[in-house]
Amino acid sequence: MGKRGLVLGMVLAAVVTGSVARAQEDIDYQKPNTWRPTIKATIKDMRTQLLELRARQKEELRMKMGQIKDVRKKTLVERIGNRMCDTNTRLTNNMKRYLENLSRILDRVEARMQKARDAGENVVGAEEKIAAARKAITDAKTAVDEQAVRPCTVTLASTESAVLKTEVKNSIAGLEVQLKGVRTKVKEARQAVTAAIVALAQVLGENI
Repeated sequence: MGKRGLVLGMVLAAVVTGSVARAQEDIDYQKPNTWRPTIKATIKDMRTQLLELRARQKEELRMKMGQIKDVRKKTLVERIGNRMCDTNTRLTNNMKRYLENLSRILDRVEARMQKARDAGENVVGAEEKIAAARKAITDAKTAVDEQAVRPCTVTLASTESAVLKTEVKNSIAGLEVQLKGVRTKVKEARQAVTAAIVALAQVLGENI
């Protein structure tokens, strides 16, 4: 894929991410039922745009691959590209499952918090931590969903043998950077849920 395609991909990803961020600006995370439909619709639109981008870039890569004369190198680049996409799919699926588990844990924390509030306990601090955890999980899910459909194969600006190895290495490094950023979001979500659990335990007088 040429520089123009690469820049287009970066710009579209930034626009899509910005759209999701704007959709989240005025959300009351203490009332999930009021914002979940909006976020789901925004993420669905984001996935559609990124899937279209992936299809275009895949076609550009196919045309570039046709210019590689060395069959061995061509096969190697294809194998590496497939492995990159397999890795991206496996890791994002794992992170999705982890975040779903965090959501279930937070649901239970919120249910206990509501019981404590009904019993007359002051749960303001715990409520704020739960809302922050909801936002962190939503942010992480958005990042994972976006990463799952990002173009994940080898990016080729040139098919010259002298630069082909560098192009492949840069593509692998780029995917690693993307996945590291998503893992950071997942880690922040886990930390936020832990903080919510601790805050509720303090309300209930329990030790963690």
